[in-house]
Amino acid sequence: YEPIEGPKVLDAQIEALARALVSAERPLILTGGGVVRTQTGPMARAIGDAVGAVFMHSLTASNVTGSPHSLGTAGGFTPEDRLPAVRAADMVLILGATSNNFQTRKGQLFGTDNIHRVDLNDRWNLSLPQANTVFGDLTDVLPRLLAAVEKLHPKQSTYRDELVDLVDHDTIDQEPRYGSDGRLNPRHVAAELDTILPSNRQIVVDGGHFMAWIAERVEIPDPASFIGVGTAFQSIGLGFGSAVGASVGSPEKFTVCVSGDGGGQMALADLATFIETTEHGAVVIINDAAYGAEIHQYAVLGADPTAMYLPQLDFAAIGQAMGATGITVNTMEDLEVFTQWLAEGTGVAMVNINVSTEFAHSALSPGATG
Repeated sequence: YEPIEGPKVLDAQIEALARALVSAERPLILTGGGVVRTQTGPMARAIGDAVGAVFMHSLTASNVTGSPHSLGTAGGFTPEDRLPAVRAADMVLILGATSNNFQTRKGQLFGTDNIHRVDLNDRWNLSLPQANTVFGDLTDVLPRLLAAVEKLHPKQSTYRDELVDLVDHDTIDQEPRYGSDGRLNPRHVAAELDTILPSNRQIVVDGGHFMAWIAERVEIPDPASFIGVGTAFQSIGLGFGSAVGASVGSPEKFTVCVSGDGGGQMALADLATFIETTEHGAVVIINDAAYGAEIHQYAVLGADPTAMYLPQLDFAAIGQAMGATGITVNTMEDLEVFTQWLAEGTGVAMVNINVSTEFAHSALSPGATG
């Protein structure tokens, strides 16, 4: 057995990265799955703290640094009101994160070309050709980079203090809570779910249009508490089965499986298993009676939408028949029933939330990712 040797990073490359960080007025550090796998989140945070950087993370690296100075998820799921603050950065350091069209909004996420990457290879740098990439292992590069930064005696950036003024006003309150069809706006639903779900949550997300609202609005406590099977496999219908594994593997956490009605119909046998094996958890169905992703990406371009619409199913009744507590949500006030169950209930809640197809997330609009 001969271990594969990774690329060697020269001291000059480390020193150049350190100078770029220290000389920046508004440095931003984006952490990805590589930071999670190498367990270098604390080291990345130490580097950011040394220069006063602001953080972002990929979807699979949620809160990996644990820093309060974060603009959240990078890419198509970045809330619109945070984009001015992101684009104010004059230096970006990407650590172990892919640079595909979705992660970088087709290369338009940042407002600067002063972009640096640390990764093992350039395979997934698909949208930032201008970036300077240092090829190396984060466990080797980051300790050396921290030492090089500290050697330069950096002056703290004011970027963190400026975030209050740079972040635009959240426009969610300017959006209607209901569509003209009387069904709920899923952005409002996701925002409310974030406030009522337990802090020790782990979120399992199936695939579908709904996942964009969840990724944008629901806080994930740490990378291990997000299981995004829809995005990982570019498929739907895998949520319930994945939730079984998450619940059994981390019984100390409150497992929440979020699915659409389309994907949910594909995996009812797994739903029964989740209800049977989970001591305390919830299934949330974002029910638009449709394959919403197809409507918002293809029907709007002229494709026949007939097959994209589904019968209106009562998932609360389906879950209750399997042993869960069924909760139907047609209004924002109906979520109070779920809130009360979270405080007093046991077992699994099956929450059927009826939402409108009139609200499209920009991340899943035609051409959003190339």
